[in-house]
Amino acid sequence: MRVYKVLHRELLKELALLFIVCLAVLEGLIVLGRMVLKLGEILVAVQLTLWDVVQLIGYLTPFFLLLLLPVACMISMFLTFQRMSSDRELIALRSSGVSLPQVMPAPAFFLVLCTCLNLVVSLYGVSWGMNNFQNTMLHLAENKAQVSIQPGVFNQELPGLTIYAQNVDRERERLSRVFVQDSSHEDEAVNILAPEGRIRTDTSLGKLFFTLKNGRIYNQRSKGTDVIRFGEYTVSIDLSRVLGDVSFQSNDPKSFSWQKLSRLSGRKDLAAEKGEEFAREVARERQKRMALPAACLVLGFFAIPMGWLCEGMKRYSSLLIILGMFLFYYAMFMTGMSLSEAGTVAPGLALWAPNAVFLAVSCLLFVGVVRERAL
Repeated sequence: MRVYKVLHRELLKELALLFIVCLAVLEGLIVLGRMVLKLGEILVAVQLTLWDVVQLIGYLTPFFLLLLLPVACMISMFLTFQRMSSDRELIALRSSGVSLPQVMPAPAFFLVLCTCLNLVVSLYGVSWGMNNFQNTMLHLAENKAQVSIQPGVFNQELPGLTIYAQNVDRERERLSRVFVQDSSHEDEAVNILAPEGRIRTDTSLGKLFFTLKNGRIYNQRSKGTDVIRFGEYTVSIDLSRVLGDVSFQSNDPKSFSWQKLSRLSGRKDLAAEKGEEFAREVARERQKRMALPAACLVLGFFAIPMGWLCEGMKRYSSLLIILGMFLFYYAMFMTGMSLSEAGTVAPGLALWAPNAVFLAVSCLLFVGVVRERAL
């Protein structure tokens, strides 16, 4: 009995260490690859501090962890049993009468912990991270819009607008003696003169509003110039354009909480009110939030007999096999995403099919292990 306790404790230590290393490497690759390119556009548009970059990376981390946790489970589980196979520890265990079912409690406990962790990330972490990421981006755009207006300078930081203000009161967000050239219209040039104006932002709408009062609009056309007097004139700009056309949507199901997804999926009039495409996105995101946590268990159990059966193979060859298996799983999962997006296959069937296939293959591999077969 004491031997089993030592065995399970050492297995948990090794699994935890490899899991952390794999997760850190995968997260680093994501940050250096995809996120640096994405944040590079923002760095060009806004002068970010190191803390801003750390915050943005932290907010996007749960979104990537949803997929990275199953991969880390699969690789760490396989490397552990592959190392035991290469060091002949599996042969020593079998010669001592220790079978695979007797080794399973520690890996099973570890996979259940990873599944619970990914479930928390799926139900709460993704929506928390995406919402905070969007709010931070909006505040960065708001700060840039406020700072870009300098008194006595023709400011061209806001897309489509050239703004000149003789005086700027930042505390009250007011401008005096304002000239604005609106070049957002393709076929005409609009020049606006006003004694006073104001800039305000609405982060809930993702809009920047530039309001002028008691001025004149000079609309230059090919036939002449039209002059229009106004009491109040407002120009609205999407805050995403202030950050160099970096797109983010508050109505994207990827940023919805689990409670909101469940509430929307239960509505029978959702397709009629929001459209069939939006209804499919909600259903697909809801199934995705449950299928990926379950993938921690499925891929982890798949990797256990793979490491046991690859006893006679070289380490690099077997590692290529397990990476190929993950790519196959990922290809199946993305194919299911595409089919469910097009409405060809129901989201539940499309996103759970990879788990079902790998679970069936895992059962066959476990039978091979019990029969002492090797690849």
